[in-house]
Amino acid sequence: MPDRPHVSAALGACLKSVAVVLAMSVFWLGLPSPAFADIVECHLPSGQTITTSRDACRDQVGLIVRTLQGSPGATPAIPAQAPIGSGSGVIVNAQGDVLTNHHVVSRCDSVRVHLERAGIVGAAVAAQDVEHDLALLRSSLSTDNFGSFRSSPDLRLAEDVIAAGFPLPTLLGDATITASFGAVSSVGGARGRPYLLTVSAPLQRGSSGGPILDMSGNIIGVAVGALSPSAAATSDVVFPQNVSFAINTATITRFLDANAVSYSTRSSERSLEPSLVAEPARRFTVRVLCFGD
Repeated sequence: MPDRPHVSAALGACLKSVAVVLAMSVFWLGLPSPAFADIVECHLPSGQTITTSRDACRDQVGLIVRTLQGSPGATPAIPAQAPIGSGSGVIVNAQGDVLTNHHVVSRCDSVRVHLERAGIVGAAVAAQDVEHDLALLRSSLSTDNFGSFRSSPDLRLAEDVIAAGFPLPTLLGDATITASFGAVSSVGGARGRPYLLTVSAPLQRGSSGGPILDMSGNIIGVAVGALSPSAAATSDVVFPQNVSFAINTATITRFLDANAVSYSTRSSERSLEPSLVAEPARRFTVRVLCFGD
């Protein structure tokens, strides 16, 4: 077959353009998300989990999800109705208010939160900030364990951080919190969004809404997304690795103040061992369960 250099060059240029576009795409880490709202992890009665459309899941499982009303109460385990998706959240005060991402709960008909040792309780969306992708959940959790936000000093480049949350529940377990280690890559925003931090701590789907902690155990941000690693490879386009995004504390505390939500702040003066940061996070990091109609 004769060579067609003009065709090869055009194809190469096309692939390169696609690679660049894909390399700059951002995926959001909670389910359901805008791009994946109709694709769900379907939990079958046999115990098997498959990835399929929401309608197909309902047909196979016969999901009947009721809307929570009144004061939500605790349940001992994951409800029989399968959640259509999940994310993470952080308890911000003794009243059990939970901070998460707007995209984690925006398509839910009802929401529940799961805290280790406390079980599952109902929750209701009390406030939302669509622009900055934040949401506040009111729950019946009452606890002395809640996260504190860093008040000082200013965040510095290359500071170590730990991301806590409940990613990939099908693979890692429904109630298994994980912690990933990284550093602050940028404090100046990303892609025209000055409220974002960039960190190298790996984040996966389900991490959305989980706390990003400094080495004093204080919250410096809330996980929201990551740069997509699915770009096509070319000679001058590199696969992005560990480029994760979090909403900074200045944006978070403005949101909490605007909605009259109490929270605590603390100075980050003493650096702790990573395990001494991750272990307490188990007591104020929750899994957010999203249920459809």
